[in-house]
Amino acid sequence: MTNQNQPASDRVIVPIISDTHGGHTGALMNPETVIELEDELGNRYNYQPEMTEIQKYLWNIYTGALGEIVTLAAQDPLVVLHVGDNVEGDKHPSELVRPELSAQIKIAFDNLLPLCRMSNLKALRIVKGTGAHELGFASATAILVQMLKIAYPDLDIQSTQHGWMSVGGINIDYSHHGPGKGRRKWLEGNEARYYLRDCMMNDIAEYGKPADVYIRGHVHVPIIEKLRVDGYWSTLVVVPSMKIGGEYGFQVTRSAPAIANGMVALEIESNKLRDVHEYIHVQDLRTREYIDV
Repeated sequence: MTNQNQPASDRVIVPIISDTHGGHTGALMNPETVIELEDELGNRYNYQPEMTEIQKYLWNIYTGALGEIVTLAAQDPLVVLHVGDNVEGDKHPSELVRPELSAQIKIAFDNLLPLCRMSNLKALRIVKGTGAHELGFASATAILVQMLKIAYPDLDIQSTQHGWMSVGGINIDYSHHGPGKGRRKWLEGNEARYYLRDCMMNDIAEYGKPADVYIRGHVHVPIIEKLRVDGYWSTLVVVPSMKIGGEYGFQVTRSAPAIANGMVALEIESNKLRDVHEYIHVQDLRTREYIDV
């Protein structure tokens, strides 16, 4: 459903995060996370997972990006998008922080706390991600949203499979799955441009005009492309992940030598997309060595 209420300010910041994969040892995790467990004798106890070096690295990227976004926004309203895969799921159990699926939900919840605590946050939208990570029938997102609504009853928090919103005079189409970067360096961007053109042409045919911005995640790489079709300009933003490594991660990226992690923020002012701010760090994943012979 479309929310007709627009912010009073003529400037809005839309922070976007994706693929946080809570519960994976190589993904985002709040250092303050505490999980309540019970031992074989029925004794309850609190377990605080020890962060891996990757988790420390990602948390620093995350909190650094949030600090930049707070400065960018100043007193203007924030509308946050999380475009999918809040938790890791149970496909690769050996890579999990804890075997309990409930632990993944708690980690995902704690990951979103810094966002929910921002004083000028007006709305949070969470996209249902890949089935393999959603614990079946988008259960992870459904539980997470219920928990957030209880903790923050005054916040506008909703989930969706594929969303469309009008905020600050800009129309945004957002979902989890989108295009890749391309399999060859010299073809980089082609797939995203073809995808964006197709989205625009479909919307023009069905609704008379395209969205101003299309937001996607899933492929764990940052992509920004802009196209003009039939007199309309649209921007595609594919958000990088907050995860490094893992059996599937290395497979899906075809052993890419480096990975980008971080967030993106749309700056909307006077009914226009003023800028797309990237808060992204690139890490070389190769083992470097120099052998004397």
